[in-house]
Amino acid sequence: MPLELLKNTPFRDYLIPGIVLLVFNGILSIAISVLTILSIKNYQWLIIFQGIVLTIWLTVQIIMIKMFSPLLHITCYITGLLMIITGSILIRIEKE
Repeated sequence: MPLELLKNTPFRDYLIPGIVLLVFNGILSIAISVLTILSIKNYQWLIIFQGIVLTIWLTVQIIMIKMFSPLLHITCYITGLLMIITGSILIRIEKE
């Protein structure tokens, strides 16, 4: 990706955004997936949390780089929304 995309951001290169992306959308997703498979207590809330993290990341990214890629961003927003909905459904099922 060209560094020109970062001209309206506080970043000079992709190091810090890449680390944040790796931690919050990579490592956190893997950790929550493992915890979900293990069915730890309240794992449904972790799924909702990951969906919220993804949608916040996308929103901040769009605002900072001032660019919207319809296919990429809409797909990721739908994924985040589906995570939130899935977690909510699982909470309702658990209460029954």
